[in-house]
Amino acid sequence: MLTVQYASKLIGWYLARTSASKGTIEKFSKLESNLSLARKLFRVGKPIDFFVEILRQVKNADPVLRNTLTGRAACLSGWLLIDHLLWFAKAGIVNVDAKKWSRRSAWFWLAGLILAVVRDIYQYMRVEQARARYIQRSLNQPNSAEQAQTVLSSPTVQQFDKDLATHRLELIKDVCDLIIPSSSLELIQPSAGLVGLLGLISSLIGLHQVWPKQVPK
Repeated sequence: MLTVQYASKLIGWYLARTSASKGTIEKFSKLESNLSLARKLFRVGKPIDFFVEILRQVKNADPVLRNTLTGRAACLSGWLLIDHLLWFAKAGIVNVDAKKWSRRSAWFWLAGLILAVVRDIYQYMRVEQARARYIQRSLNQPNSAEQAQTVLSSPTVQQFDKDLATHRLELIKDVCDLIIPSSSLELIQPSAGLVGLLGLISSLIGLHQVWPKQVPK
């Protein structure tokens, strides 16, 4: 659903720059808007998952991961709770200042994403350093090119490389997501096309991450 939403935004932006009819452009705009509203509904209850994550991460022995993961979960929980409030307001159930609360929601989201980026960089560097230490310990002096190739193709190094690729994708995804709350808060002024493109990239990465878990082995 998220992928279709941002694809619609990107297509709508492109059509607006061409000779496409106003009706066609409005169709993609409405599709994006309806998908956004539907996603808000499907996220009801998601803050509970973040509360559970907070309780789990406060026991994390690594202080950097404990603080970033706990802070991220708290911020994203706040973002979604306000998002639910805005959804109820749009449905006419409650009456709130939508503009004010939308900004508060965006600040929570932005803070959560910044903490996520810090975590991504930290985890990437930690795995990269562990990989370098392992290779250094595994290579005897003097070492040959054949020995180096054997170490680099070992299951341990391959697992390090797999973990690095995972953290790299997570970092790209979180950086792409940063543009959305940043633009909502008017910290930057990207085009709708750029927002749609980065949102599409982020959603495709997310799909790539969850797809193996959904496919039976």
